[in-house]
Amino acid sequence: MFKAVLFDRNWVIIDDLDAVARANCDCIVELWGEKITPETWFKEIRQDWHALFVQKGVKKEDLPKVLPLMKKFYPKYCEYVRLIDHITDVLDFLYANNIKMGILSNIDRFSIESNIERFGLQKYFEFIISGEDVKNIKPHPEGLEKAIADFDVDPASILYVDDMPTVFIAAKKLGMTTIWFVSRISEDLSGADQKINDIRKIIDFVKKQP
Repeated sequence: MFKAVLFDRNWVIIDDLDAVARANCDCIVELWGEKITPETWFKEIRQDWHALFVQKGVKKEDLPKVLPLMKKFYPKYCEYVRLIDHITDVLDFLYANNIKMGILSNIDRFSIESNIERFGLQKYFEFIISGEDVKNIKPHPEGLEKAIADFDVDPASILYVDDMPTVFIAAKKLGMTTIWFVSRISEDLSGADQKINDIRKIIDFVKKQP
């Protein structure tokens, strides 16, 4: 059986894409870029906010300012933040079976921790790796390697759940098993070991392991 499960946060644990879209739009304007709508964000994001910000007029040298700015704008849109349906069923199952859990996300630590505290999920996760905790965000393998070290288990015993296609390549090279959880901004995730549309399928997947 798997000894650990590593989760992305956005659209795997927390459904806050509408909040992130609105906060990103605010950040772009703050950094002297174009004024865009959340609808445009969803249409053009392609899971690469760096590219979108530059495309909309933000200077590359100003990109490091985005995560700190999200602490300012993200809380304005808390009404758009909710848990992924049935995620607590999955977390309870893993917790009851002594399977370690961690979070690896490209967003700022404040946004992650505020959501975890808001929904009372603190007991489940041994660690959080945010975009501020690494020099190179996903799909670079740095965060995955840090998670392996934090779990202190064989990578082959780690299940990784995300909705970002390119990161699966790095995860599989490191020996992890990967699950694609389909989101509203997912692209081609055929590189994952398993595709799911219901987060509860993780329970079935884990139970099937010897």
